[in-house]
Amino acid sequence: MSVLLLFWFLPWLCLQGTAHAAFSNADCLDWHTDPSNTRSVKGHAAPPALFDTNHFSASVHSALLCADCQEGIKELVQDAPLPPVSYGSCQEQAESDYAASVHSIAAAAKVRESPRCVNCHSKYHTTSFNGAASLSISAELFSKCNASEQINTKFNLPPDQVKIFLESYHGLAGS
Repeated sequence: MSVLLLFWFLPWLCLQGTAHAAFSNADCLDWHTDPSNTRSVKGHAAPPALFDTNHFSASVHSALLCADCQEGIKELVQDAPLPPVSYGSCQEQAESDYAASVHSIAAAAKVRESPRCVNCHSKYHTTSFNGAASLSISAELFSKCNASEQINTKFNLPPDQVKIFLESYHGLAGS
């Protein structure tokens, strides 16, 4: 009797595991790398958001599944937009640091120029921010935004803040 029960139960159990399995990255990338793919959005053919696999494969995120960050995937081709990716589940400390920053305060006040995480760290192409290279990248990113005369004037910031940063411990460590 138990062999007969196992004979019927085992295939059912196997099917249950595959019914809820996440899509592989190959599944997602086959869709997002082919510009000839389309889906129907409000009755119009819409192409997928194209994805640069070269940058992704060299990023710190390359070992993750697409579904690890992009929650809500039920079908490979979605009829409706998926919810925005939340980085806080993996980047708790960074999210906490950002929440306490002047940038977050400005973003909460709907200041258009306030940087968000993706202004410095692209969604998919992030390289590791460990080691000496990260300090150089940090100085470059800081300078890119904080050297803007227009931004400094608009927000009454000191015009020499890049010089101050570059002469600080963090700036000197990155040079």
